[in-house]
Amino acid sequence: MDLDELREHLRARGVATGTWPERLELADELPRGSGGKVAKAELRADLRRRMSLTRSQLHRGSPSHADSDRRP
Repeated sequence: MDLDELREHLRARGVATGTWPERLELADELPRGSGGKVAKAELRADLRRRMSLTRSQLHRGSPSHADSDRRP
């Protein structure tokens, strides 16, 4: 699924556009803690890092990796 497909899905279900995501990040697997739960702090840190990289690439005029379709 890519961002356009997700938005079409939300549109078809009447979800308010103000709640739609601005970006979609796909991961092959989620980081987990020792108890097996998803390590949300690691996910947030990774997203901050990715967003920082994307912003720096935009400032340099490079294409953003966030726009690529990374299907597993």
